[in-house]
Amino acid sequence: LDRSCELGRKAVLLDEGDASCHDAAAWCFIRSGRLEEAQSHLRRAIAINAHDGMVQSHMGFLLSYMGRSKEAAPYFERGERLNPFAARWYASLIGVSAYMESKYEAAASSFQDALDAEWVWDLMYLAAALGQLGRKAEAGAILVKCARLKPDIPVIEFAKAEPYQNPADTEHLIEGLRKAGLDC
Repeated sequence: LDRSCELGRKAVLLDEGDASCHDAAAWCFIRSGRLEEAQSHLRRAIAINAHDGMVQSHMGFLLSYMGRSKEAAPYFERGERLNPFAARWYASLIGVSAYMESKYEAAASSFQDALDAEWVWDLMYLAAALGQLGRKAEAGAILVKCARLKPDIPVIEFAKAEPYQNPADTEHLIEGLRKAGLDC
């Protein structure tokens, strides 16, 4: 991640007026937990091109990691309006925000496509949402699938790696996984 952030900074230096450069740098900073730096780049990207649906959605996602999920909805709505044929992963970003707001049905619905795509990150959130809803059998089956897909990386490690600003948000995710049947 450090190398990615370094290259993101370099891209911004090469063209500070390109919203995509700021967005790419922000994504690296989000994943490395440097949320304030990510926010600075996303604000700049939006100032440069407020009509980029992906940048709008990334801002909503970032706000979820910053513990400000209630502020994320307008960014997601703009992102969907600007890009009505958005990639499937847009739903995943919205699902994280819904989970953090304890809207577990909406979160589970957002991650349903993950069952076919077999993305452990999405499946982890789906299992946690189902766990919070008391649907332990479904959630447990998803945890088994996660273990099959990534036998070398326990699901709990994916959860602990999430770059939430507030440790209570990480614990909220882990709580859902425990309710899903994860022994951690």
